[in-house]
Parts: sequence; structure tokens; C-alpha cells
Amino acid sequence: MTTKELEHLQMLENEKVCEALKASGDDIAVARKIVHTLEFISEYKRRDLVEELEELGYGINEDFTTAKGYNGFTFEKDDNVTKENIDTLTQFLIALCDEHDAKYQGWSTSITS
Repeated sequence: MTTKELEHLQMLENEKVCEALKASGDDIAVARKIVHTLEFISEYKRRDLVEELEELGYGINEDFTTAKGYNGFTFEKDDNVTKENIDTLTQFLIALCDEHDAKYQGWSTSITS
């Protein structure tokens, strides 16, 4: 799948999540912890990716192994989940991951009221 196709699919998912949050009474403009997930193919580029994410203010969380045997980790930062913001953010993260032989897997957050 191309980067543009991944971005398009992620934007559709972003819209679903934002709409679900709003339907729950969430104020999506309020900053909260957003946890992102990625998997990577190239172990040697992992360190550079982690350093770049930390320079951007992200906290790096647990490592895991996917069902397909890829390594991955989660990372987090406080931000809002307005559709415009989360689309811009995920497009940036998809491109950043692509530069480091990684694949962005999506994000999650909790509901605020």
C-alpha cells in the first residue's frame, strides 16, 4: 500500500473516531493524551526514529511484537483530536514512519467530558 493510500485510510479512521468521541459528548478541542502505535521493519533505524519522536516531545512506551513478527512500540503526547489537527498529525507521522522503515498503525485516546 502506498503512503497516500495509508494517509487516506487513516483520515477515514480519524473521522470515525472523532465522530464517535463527539457523539459521546466529548469536547475534542480539549488536549488529552493520544497514544500512537507503529511497527518497524528495520531495527537499525528504530533508534533514529525514537530520537526524532523524543525531540518532538513524545514519550516512548512499551515495545511489542505483532502477530506477523514485527517489532513495534507505542508513543504518546498530549494534543487535541479535532479532525483538522489529527489529520495533519497522522499524515506527518505516517511520512515520518515511512522515512524510518516503520509503519504507522493508528492512535487511541480516552473520552473527556
